[in-house]
Order: sequence, then C-alpha cells, then structure tokens
Amino acid sequence: MHIFALLLRETVSTLRCFKPYNTIIMKLDKKIAVYVPSNIKGIVDKEAQSFWTKKFQYKLSAIFGGSTTIKSEGAWIDSNKELVIEDINIVYSNYTGFYTSETFKEITDLILEMKEKMEQECISMEFEGALNFV
Repeated sequence: MHIFALLLRETVSTLRCFKPYNTIIMKLDKKIAVYVPSNIKGIVDKEAQSFWTKKFQYKLSAIFGGSTTIKSEGAWIDSNKELVIEDINIVYSNYTGFYTSETFKEITDLILEMKEKMEQECISMEFEGALNFV
C-alpha cells in the first residue's frame, strides 16, 4: 500500500464524532520535541537560538503539518557544583504515530548539526513520552 494511503487510513481512524455537536476531533497521541539552547560555552547567543528555533519549526512543520514553540528555562548543576539556568525554546509537533525511519533520521541529523554548531554536550529531544539526550 502507498505510504500516503497508510497515513490517510491511520488519520481517518483517529477521527471521533461527538453528538449532538457533530464535531470531528482528530487525536494526535504522539509527540516529538526538540529543546533549543541559548548558550554557547556559557555565553548567551539569542541569534543562534533564534536561527535554530526557526530551522526546527520549519522541519517539524514540513514533516508533521505544524509545530508549536514554548519559551522556557532549563537548569542543571555544572562541574563546579553551580546552578546554571538557561533560556530554552521547546519546539514540538504532535502526530498520529505514523513516521518512517527516514523521518526520524532527518530530525536527528538536524539535532546533531545544531549540537556541533552550538558546541553542546548533548541536546534534549522528547520522543513518544521519553526524554532522550542526543
């Protein structure tokens, strides 16, 4: 069966009709999220963060039909036992559970590129309910 026919079949199977309103609600029960940092070696770089946020907004929107970005803060303890707090952008998409290994590779390749360019030890990515460090 053609890949788009499979996607359509799965999408239609997630539709629910609630009466008396005759409203169709599509259930997107899976989520992928990328945490975009703002620091490069301890120096805040909002320009780089904005660049990578837009790259992930475009990539996730192109693959899944849309994305949402949440501005947040991340915190951790550094090697000197100091608390580090950093502005992060969480770019995410919800979907029906249909993806290919090539789709996942496209996203992880972009994460690896950002990790290298922003000189990060790792990048956080949520995938189907689990937090992964790439």
